[in-house]
Amino acid sequence: MQLRLLLVCVAFVFSTQALGQYYYKVKPYRILAGLSYNLVYDDAMLFGKIPDVINYWVGPPTPLAFSLDYYFLKGLSSEAIISYNFYHFNPANPNPFGREGFFLSTALNAKYSFSYIMLQQFLDPFFTLGLYYARKIPAEYVNTYGVNAGFGLNMMLFGNFGLQLRGTASKAILPNFFKTNDNFLHFHAGFIFKFQDGEEENVFIKRKYKWLDKKVRFRGNKKL
Repeated sequence: MQLRLLLVCVAFVFSTQALGQYYYKVKPYRILAGLSYNLVYDDAMLFGKIPDVINYWVGPPTPLAFSLDYYFLKGLSSEAIISYNFYHFNPANPNPFGREGFFLSTALNAKYSFSYIMLQQFLDPFFTLGLYYARKIPAEYVNTYGVNAGFGLNMMLFGNFGLQLRGTASKAILPNFFKTNDNFLHFHAGFIFKFQDGEEENVFIKRKYKWLDKKVRFRGNKKL
């Protein structure tokens, strides 16, 4: 009984190592495209006080975001994302600037996917770090530039189709590093689709096996 248990454990270890070696050789995707709904939390005092989680949300009716993620290797990828939103003036849910206007942001991030070390692709937690540009029409400084950092989770539903949830904290650097009212929190929830590399080339059609494509010719028996 103990011998059988030992053999099962050894077989499991070797199969896990083989699976891990195979996984490391396969890219989970080449391009990851996303379309999502986005919410912005902007109270003009972010990082300067405790956030008011009831008010100061910038969202409805039609905030959209689009992202493209290009995978390099070993969990590392680069990502570009553009988001549109709108500051509405509503006494029941005030915005910090007291007037209406649109919100537009773009970001270029470096991204690390933890699924690479988890040896699976169904649940993919990730971390992002990058630069952003935001245009907030109602704000004192309409155009701001800064850094952002965030966490998120990809969850594949079926095939190459899945869901993405993410949150990002953005800190303005230009035009005024010390004014906290240029900072904001950004949340996204939406759909993603993976575009894979083409199918691996069949080794039997490579050049060194070109004899397979040739027709066999019979010259008959040679005279002695």
